[in-house]
Amino acid sequence: MINSNIFKTSFINCLLAVRLRQPELEIESIRSDLFTHRGSVWLQEELDLDALLLPSITLLAVTENFEAACTDTYGNYVIQKLIPLLSNNQLCQVIKLTWESFVRIAECVSGACVLGKLIEEISKRNMESFLVPLIDMVTAELLKSQYGCHVLQSALEHFSSHHLDHLLSHINSKFIEIATDKYGCCLIKKVIEYHGGFVFDSILENVHSLCMVSAERKRSSELPFYRTNMETLLFNITLI
Repeated sequence: MINSNIFKTSFINCLLAVRLRQPELEIESIRSDLFTHRGSVWLQEELDLDALLLPSITLLAVTENFEAACTDTYGNYVIQKLIPLLSNNQLCQVIKLTWESFVRIAECVSGACVLGKLIEEISKRNMESFLVPLIDMVTAELLKSQYGCHVLQSALEHFSSHHLDHLLSHINSKFIEIATDKYGCCLIKKVIEYHGGFVFDSILENVHSLCMVSAERKRSSELPFYRTNMETLLFNITLI
């Protein structure tokens, strides 16, 4: 009977040898598999098996079409699996790849999940200074969409307050507008949870307006999800 561990080790060694000799073939294979369900699952499994060579090869393969990979139904899972396996220098490459398309990537749930994973990994490695300037540049644009707000919530959850001066200042300056928006109110809840002291003055100044909006929405049959969020927001304010 063949020892499964010996077989697995031999298989991985053979795979590594092929990748060392012919990386260009691997790159073409990744590009063709990335956007299919079966190919995506296979690539994720391969990244688990080979964390030495495949992450670098995969990054090379997706560089030309990075935005499409991030926003694809299947490709985004490969990118999320890839991000924690990259070196610090390679993570900086990923940030550069998102520089011009960050807002577009954040417009769909797949892209927002990728950016959330990137933010989480950047935070773990204390590399916030590489990504925060980009987030500062596009804060206003991200606030306009549901998934853009999700990305900002990830930043609020994982980054410390001193890295988020611009974002917190922006929220303070447009507090009532953001707090009464159906997606923005979720963002305010996250601010209160992780950075409550930075918006305390704005809360005190605008709590009456918030209560009035909440009462108005309560009388309306529209936007039940929004009404629930507003009520939760007001409850969270009482806990500060």
